[in-house]
Amino acid sequence: MKAQERKKIISVKNVSFTYAKNTPFEKKALEDINLDFYGNEYTAIIGATGSGKSTLIQHLNGLLKPDKGEVTVDGIDTKDKKAQGDLRRKVGLVFQYAQYQLFEETVYKDIEFGLIKRNVPEEERKKRVPKAAKLAGLTEENLKVSPYDLSGGQKKRAAIAGILVLKPEILVLDEPAAGLDPEGTRELFATIQNLHKSKECTVILVAHSMELVALYAERIIVLDQGKVVMDGTRDEVFGNEEKLLSLGLDIPEITKVMKKIKEKHPNINDRIYTVDDAKEEILKNLAK
Repeated sequence: MKAQERKKIISVKNVSFTYAKNTPFEKKALEDINLDFYGNEYTAIIGATGSGKSTLIQHLNGLLKPDKGEVTVDGIDTKDKKAQGDLRRKVGLVFQYAQYQLFEETVYKDIEFGLIKRNVPEEERKKRVPKAAKLAGLTEENLKVSPYDLSGGQKKRAAIAGILVLKPEILVLDEPAAGLDPEGTRELFATIQNLHKSKECTVILVAHSMELVALYAERIIVLDQGKVVMDGTRDEVFGNEEKLLSLGLDIPEITKVMKKIKEKHPNINDRIYTVDDAKEEILKNLAK
């Protein structure tokens, strides 16, 4: 389905933001950002360190307010103080090291915490906590133990469950794989993909792994020095290697391999961005 046929759920119009404004430490983080996000979309935001990625996504649930311009979420202006509760219910934000914010005696209590703060009745909490845990890839046994007894990947999933239990329409994640080993990273991204498919929720994430972005994201937004410099499909973004390299970014490793293969086998398609697609392309050419 084309973006224009989908429901627009977040609109970012002419947004600029500066940290420590009017001080010697003033730093412009975003400059005249214009973006629309659509329902059920899986979007990755990439860019070099300091490009404004984390600043941008913190505007999507009103944690930060623009100096200029406006952000609206399903018609709610993020600057509207009276609508902050509705806004936070719509947009669930998982921070980069969210696993270090776990603090309760058990994983169950940690996931339940947000529901208690919102005065959700106990019977309803008993239904929602196990369901959110399962969606996030946790087992019933995980719920019984201390968060500190979980692996890094399990802690991250517990943090995500604590957001999912609040039933957000939009899940925003800032570098969700930060601090995880390769296996934990793969498992976590598979969980996020399953959430996207099963719940039909909108996923917006900041990521630095080009391989994972290529594998899962339907749309890729590239930031540089607080500006949107690329916004398109996987093919449109990764197909412009020269531009990405000039921004201090890269293409997936498998794409580099396919480019090397093409040097000796000109019929090979080198616009390949995942291992599975590479395997299919190579086998197709071997069969000729």
